[in-house]
Amino acid sequence: MHKLSIVILAIVLVAAAGCGRQTPSISSSPQSPARAPVPIKVAFRKALTGPGYVAVISTTVKEDFPVVLTIRSKQLNTENRYRVDLTWTADKEIGYMEAMPIDVGDTLRFSNVNYSDVVVVCPSPPSNGKRIK
Repeated sequence: MHKLSIVILAIVLVAAAGCGRQTPSISSSPQSPARAPVPIKVAFRKALTGPGYVAVISTTVKEDFPVVLTIRSKQLNTENRYRVDLTWTADKEIGYMEAMPIDVGDTLRFSNVNYSDVVVVCPSPPSNGKRIK
């Protein structure tokens, strides 16, 4: 009887080990490690020459890099993508003059393959007319 209980125990252990296996992932690429967010700061100001607002974008690192800017209009329910080349030597302004109008409630998504996305929503303007950070 002793040998029979060892055989049964072995079968149970093998079956239990098989139950712990994970099924393969549907995604063919391995999971990437967490990335830092796109190194930018965004402020908004009222457009001077047309309707809407201007996003004033500055980098927080001393390097130039491109981003894909996706602007989702809350009012028009549209989404447009633009390539924006950011430089650490000067702020980049995006708005009506660049054919990228921005209004209150619009969502701006900044993407770069080396960083995780940064999403910013254009807030309501302050009453004093200063930049919105």
